[in-house]
Amino acid sequence: MSLEKLRVLELGQSLSVAYCGLQFARWGAQVYVERQPQLSTAGPLHASRSLTHRYLTANKIRIDDAQNWLDKVDLIICDQPFDHEVAAIVHRVTPFPEGQSVAADSPTILYEALSGFMSVNGEPDREPARMPGNMVAYIAGVSAFIASLAAIHKRLRTGCVEKVETCELDALTTITPFVRGQHTGEPDLRHGGPQTGVRLFPVGDGFVSANLFGKSTFAKVLEIMGLTLDDVPDHLKTPEQRYDVAALNAYLKSISGDQRAETFFDEMLRAGFPPVGLYKTPAQLLDEKHLNAINYFQSYADPDLGELAYPGAPARFSRIEQSAPEPLTDRMPDKHPSLTWPPEQKSNERPLAGVRIVDFTQAWIGPYATMLLADLGAEVVKIESHKRVDVWRNWPGNIPSKLMINDEAHPLNTSGNFNSTNRNKREIAIDLSHPEGAEVARSLIKDADIVIDNYTPRVMEKFGLDYESLKLINPGLICVAWSGYGRTGPYADFKANGTTIEALAGWDALFGYHDGDPMVMGFYQADAITGLQLAACTLLALVHRDLTGEGQFVTGSMIEAAVSYIGEEILLASTGAQNSRWGNRHPDVWHQGIFPCLEEDTYLAIVCRTETDWRHLSAHIGCTKSSPTADEIDEALGAWSAGLERDTAISALRDIGIPCSEVLDSLEVLSHEVFTSRTWFQPQFHPDMGEKLFAGFPWQFEQSKLTAHRAPPRLGEHSAEILHELGYSQAVIDHLFETDIVGCVLTREQ
Repeated sequence: MSLEKLRVLELGQSLSVAYCGLQFARWGAQVYVERQPQLSTAGPLHASRSLTHRYLTANKIRIDDAQNWLDKVDLIICDQPFDHEVAAIVHRVTPFPEGQSVAADSPTILYEALSGFMSVNGEPDREPARMPGNMVAYIAGVSAFIASLAAIHKRLRTGCVEKVETCELDALTTITPFVRGQHTGEPDLRHGGPQTGVRLFPVGDGFVSANLFGKSTFAKVLEIMGLTLDDVPDHLKTPEQRYDVAALNAYLKSISGDQRAETFFDEMLRAGFPPVGLYKTPAQLLDEKHLNAINYFQSYADPDLGELAYPGAPARFSRIEQSAPEPLTDRMPDKHPSLTWPPEQKSNERPLAGVRIVDFTQAWIGPYATMLLADLGAEVVKIESHKRVDVWRNWPGNIPSKLMINDEAHPLNTSGNFNSTNRNKREIAIDLSHPEGAEVARSLIKDADIVIDNYTPRVMEKFGLDYESLKLINPGLICVAWSGYGRTGPYADFKANGTTIEALAGWDALFGYHDGDPMVMGFYQADAITGLQLAACTLLALVHRDLTGEGQFVTGSMIEAAVSYIGEEILLASTGAQNSRWGNRHPDVWHQGIFPCLEEDTYLAIVCRTETDWRHLSAHIGCTKSSPTADEIDEALGAWSAGLERDTAISALRDIGIPCSEVLDSLEVLSHEVFTSRTWFQPQFHPDMGEKLFAGFPWQFEQSKLTAHRAPPRLGEHSAEILHELGYSQAVIDHLFETDIVGCVLTREQ
């Protein structure tokens, strides 16, 4: 266990702190926690036992007096101000920026609303819908884990003991598509699923997540069903007609009959069609063939509830073993091994300064992860083929000319999607299929620390850039390979994206309105959310190398990472109990919801933490009904808020101490005071798009300042520069460009 000598003290009751601590505990660190009365009652419950508490306290050690441990640990993770002078790294996780808390005990629905994240999720004719389960808190927990590992790496390398703060609101805001909105001039809207048309469709005994409206995809559906377009009713002949989802659903159900949804899913994948997802509930995941084939679930022997299924890790390491999950214990380990740190000193270097990463990733999950590492100070060089570009460069968004400053800009360089995830990187465009191109890549890798790709398995082997080959030229290299389904199992060779993974990982079953059907979320966000684990596992391998000198091969998957975000629901399903779709409510909050305001498509989030909150609020809005049901509370609040402009309603609620917030769209966040008052968004100048606002950072380090110092690269923008740095002569560089082995596309003419 690479972290077995690391001692972590977890202070607080927040789910995000507990989830951060869990990341350390599952990789062998000694994690100490005091009794957590609030967490121990967190829903969902079974037999009056909290499944959330069981999930989050696995492999941790319970202590009675945290004060006695302050000087005995290496890292302290907390959710309250920490004023003690200690030798440990101190990492505080806060819901909101210091001094800007919407409520002292802010439920996650408030910063989900303020981040712009929520506004894209849900039906267009209904209120926005929150993320399922406890996922928002867990997103922040993994973000904090990333920053903690970066601080540990910095201390091991420089002796600098950092104090760190992670803001949950900011962590979630980094995923919101506000860069794309600036490129089009319009915020993303709710469509009942992604704007691309992916929805849940009934097929035989289940559902698939896909866009079945298009001509070629629908033709394949018919072929699998033994039909042709001639057999289709006239009202569903064209793609436009098939956007009548209710009619299409009825037809699919009538023709699929006894068809197994899993068989249909397999056939669509084998046919090579755009990624298709298979809908699974948490209970169905326990028997899911791919997860069982890779031995994903682990046995957890609960002292009260018996044998439960526990989610596995998001990745496999060639040099690190995952700890088997065990219930929270009072027993101390027989030995207390400890780390030896270098002498303490100050350093204003960014945490990952000096780390060199060669980045082969594309789309969202990989580039988002490598951007986070670049933000933390790593030198990231993106390798992309100018003959087969990053798929996110081929973005079909319509950019008004007034929002561009370069009339000759090449469309590949103006993608809001690509530009949102590739800042702070340089790029070289290489044809890796050519031997000389692959050799250029090897020249870069020879002195690198980390190589990351998110291809399907065997692509890097095809180029001769697999770990076994690369470690011969760089023995200390860390290679991280991440894909949709991993390197083994029946789905290993198939492509995936956010929506397909959300369906198969059980997210869709838990997402939607409490009184509605399961739904697809709005913008493929599982890519970024699982990308957080990609970044975290990369840093875990880096810390392991700091401690041992060993490089290694890390293989992870979106599906394994995604299921770990609903761990308490997996535990609940393994008891045989029914999972619930909470909608905009939450079992740990007396009442909360999203309510309309007077302006069109404008909403606010309202939280009653306790019945006392409701008594104050009900008196204010004139609701006299005694012991109202949750639906009656929603009805009363909706009727009140619908008659008020949003700012008026917010002001009235805050005057009586009711936690609330605006539900901001993906452009409104840019001008909201919670961000502008601290200049959180980072202005960056792009030579084609001009100045745009990019995400700030979810983390603050006491001794080092993070910067957004480099705009997203145009295709091959730094090719010549990087070749010169590698020592190639001008004659060889000219040859590589002339033979199109290396490229650069800056304008339309090129």
